[in-house]
Amino acid sequence: MSRKPENKFMDAVHKQLDDSVIYKMKITPAFSSGEFDVFYEGHARDLFVEYKFVELPKRGSTMIHIERLLSERQLRWGDRRVERTASSDRIPPYLAIGCREDDRYYGVLLQYMKDMMPINTETFKANLSPAKDIANRILSLVS
Repeated sequence: MSRKPENKFMDAVHKQLDDSVIYKMKITPAFSSGEFDVFYEGHARDLFVEYKFVELPKRGSTMIHIERLLSERQLRWGDRRVERTASSDRIPPYLAIGCREDDRYYGVLLQYMKDMMPINTETFKANLSPAKDIANRILSLVS
């Protein structure tokens, strides 16, 4: 059975994370529909990340509507996490939005916020990072 590009992108990031430094748990949708994909536990903090994969539009001016990548349940869950982290030292949830360019996985790691603004394809491409950099950012958030 072939794996979805979203899972391949997530795997590319996870390969860069040392299990002895960070604990990662994939949240199974069958048991917890609407929650974000992965829970990370570091030495200092915890983090939830939702992974998404997009096929990039050809035109740089085409808008990528981030909120449309998420289900209604994910939006409600993300909004609730933002509210709960606002008055604490917890980390708000993040979105890892990946794509494939030149046969490699790249992505953008964004802090989830209520009312996320669309981003044009040109700006999205300009902010792409390799999976290793996304993994390092996740590690820095929880360390």
